[in-house]
Amino acid sequence: MKKLSKLLLCCLFVLGFSLLADTYGLKASDNTLIADLNGDGKEEIIYYEPEIRFSYDEEDGEYSFKISIDGKEAWSEGYVIEAYPDEPEEHRLHDVLYTLAYIKVEIADINPSDSYKEIVASYYSAYNEILLGMKVFRYKKGKLTLVGEDYNVSSFSYVVADQKNNKYLTLGVDYWSQTFGCLWLKVDYKLGKKGFTEKKAKSGVYTVAPEFYADNKIGKFKAACNIKVFSDSSLTEFKGEIKKGQKFYVKKVKLSDDLTAPFVAYIKSSDVKGWIYVDNQTDDFGDVKEPLVTNRRLFD
Repeated sequence: MKKLSKLLLCCLFVLGFSLLADTYGLKASDNTLIADLNGDGKEEIIYYEPEIRFSYDEEDGEYSFKISIDGKEAWSEGYVIEAYPDEPEEHRLHDVLYTLAYIKVEIADINPSDSYKEIVASYYSAYNEILLGMKVFRYKKGKLTLVGEDYNVSSFSYVVADQKNNKYLTLGVDYWSQTFGCLWLKVDYKLGKKGFTEKKAKSGVYTVAPEFYADNKIGKFKAACNIKVFSDSSLTEFKGEIKKGQKFYVKKVKLSDDLTAPFVAYIKSSDVKGWIYVDNQTDDFGDVKEPLVTNRRLFD
């Protein structure tokens, strides 16, 4: 009888919390997400529990990672983290976790043509928040299934909030420009059986992403000189100027395959917007030949 009472109370608690979550969009804790994963109109309560342990007496460490859905364990994994691992095997995420610091879990609609939403687990390094790899799960018929994984998707990356309605997973990926320093670009990755493959940007144009995954703002730059602005990416029609000392945003960049080559960028200030030429070259001392900004972004 006592067991039945406890079970009933537990069910009432889960049901009550689910109703509250559905009505008010509540989030129980930093390790709890609420979403309709399988498209049946009912929201699931997703609880995830990562635990990372390193011993000061030993070089190796270990970690465990569990996901529960509506109070029932749906996924469990755990591995030894080797300080000096052997050559990683292809598409095995746990072979590259020797700098693992934390696991971030998010909900993304990778394939909106179906009724499912995916759980994305991102494994981050302690060094400059490098993305070591990802796992993507789908909840179907009461079972959580791993549908794709990959490591080294791109160093210095994060999952962009508010995924677009397409079959790709959008990441914020670092791009090193000599002129601006580190820019974050939105890059789409298609999920396949062997991990992720990048979707090349149409005509080489990439949208600039927020600088950090926790901040939804694009950083401003300060002009080091007067910068000519054009109405088109071919730089044929002059439109105006960004004045020295004026602040502006870089909204898009059009890149070639040679990442050290000059490129064009779409910028926006308080009174002018359009395309600018970016030399992106350095001299023999490693300094930018034609500095456009006074606040080049450096890695932390």
